[in-house]
Amino acid sequence: MAKAVYSTQNIGHFGLAFEYYTHFTSPIRRYADLIVHRLLQRELVNGKIAQGEIAKYESIARDTTEKEIRAADANERASVTSKSNICKVASGNIEGTISGVIGWGIYIEEKEL
Repeated sequence: MAKAVYSTQNIGHFGLAFEYYTHFTSPIRRYADLIVHRLLQRELVNGKIAQGEIAKYESIARDTTEKEIRAADANERASVTSKSNICKVASGNIEGTISGVIGWGIYIEEKEL
């Protein structure tokens, strides 16, 4: 699945075949959601957004896309580091009790802790 790219250009939604499409969460969880909320409110109250303002939103879209990519990359690096540390610990002898089993792994209550 392609990653989201924020833009002022309407490219529709490939999977849903909608000519006009936007996505946002409520309650607001990301900066991109906040911008969509603000733009919808502005349009409803003040009417169409002036063409001269579009450059400002193009800049916000590019910046938001870049920051989300950087955050995802940082999260992935942190995940790899965390898994590496877990493997280092797990490669030694651990005495404990399995306290939980879930889809991605197990919880072990270490005897010494």
